[in-house]
Amino acid sequence: MIKPINVIAKIYYSIFYLNSILGFIIYKTRQLFKIIFPRFNKVIEKGRYIYAPHGSFIIFSKYFFKNGGFLDQNLTMYGEEFTTAEIARSLKMPIYYEPNMEVAHVEHSSNKINWFINFKLTKNAYYYFLKEYL
Repeated sequence: MIKPINVIAKIYYSIFYLNSILGFIIYKTRQLFKIIFPRFNKVIEKGRYIYAPHGSFIIFSKYFFKNGGFLDQNLTMYGEEFTTAEIARSLKMPIYYEPNMEVAHVEHSSNKINWFINFKLTKNAYYYFLKEYL
């Protein structure tokens, strides 16, 4: 994520997490929208400072931990990119994205749980993040 969650994103998530059926419809609609309008898929082509890294691959420096950084272990799954971003922000430490590093990552391939369980886990992570960090 380039920028922190704003008011529009909070409204989006509050609608998305109203219930799992509505969330599923919104999720599938977004997937279809990305296929139909690929130019709306934001790709960062140059290294730059960002708000939050992708949770599947984060490299931490010793500096982060030696200066008060930690991994929030209150989440069972999901949300690590947001908690990491807010912890770094509170410590005034930047997060840098380097697009020249490549990692093979198959989105959600290790996640074989059904939509309803996944929805509940992400909803819990999101509301935990709101409560603890925003």
